[in-house]
Amino acid sequence: MYNNVPGPEQIRAFLEQLLEEAGITPVPDLKESMIDDLEDRLSVHLAQTIAVKLTPADFEEFTNISGSDPAGGQVFLQSKINNLPEVYLEALDSFRQMFLAK
Repeated sequence: MYNNVPGPEQIRAFLEQLLEEAGITPVPDLKESMIDDLEDRLSVHLAQTIAVKLTPADFEEFTNISGSDPAGGQVFLQSKINNLPEVYLEALDSFRQMFLAK
């Protein structure tokens, strides 16, 4: 975790918990595929959440930085969004609510 921002291990645990909360018990062969799909969807949701917190120019700069340097992208976001950990937590919660509402 980078300065209280969820890292890959926390994201994976979150997604596995979502499947469990939804009552979905995939067969082992499908579990990785389902987690990968959820991770892709969550990534889009996080990007959309972050996009509204940044100016269009800042979002473009963030995507350019994070494409080649994910840690640098996080540093950039922290410099632009004062409450970044809370933004991530809110995005995770809204993703959870959307997923479980289906």
